[in-house]
Amino acid sequence: FVRAQTATALNFQLTLLIAEVVGWATSWLLIGFVIIGAAYVVRIVFSIIAAVKANQGEWYTYPIAIKFVS
Repeated sequence: FVRAQTATALNFQLTLLIAEVVGWATSWLLIGFVIIGAAYVVRIVFSIIAAVKANQGEWYTYPIAIKFVS
């Protein structure tokens, strides 16, 4: 259970890292700042939801995560 939840969390964090890199690359267009802000909000919200679910012993899958690690 712990290994699966950790892999899922890593995939989610890597996905958001990609979003932030794209945001910083497009920040000169000003749309990048919106992408970066959205990534931070999504990271906080979904991480809290996942932590609560894992604490309750329930399986949680992030809705926007590319599967890098299984």
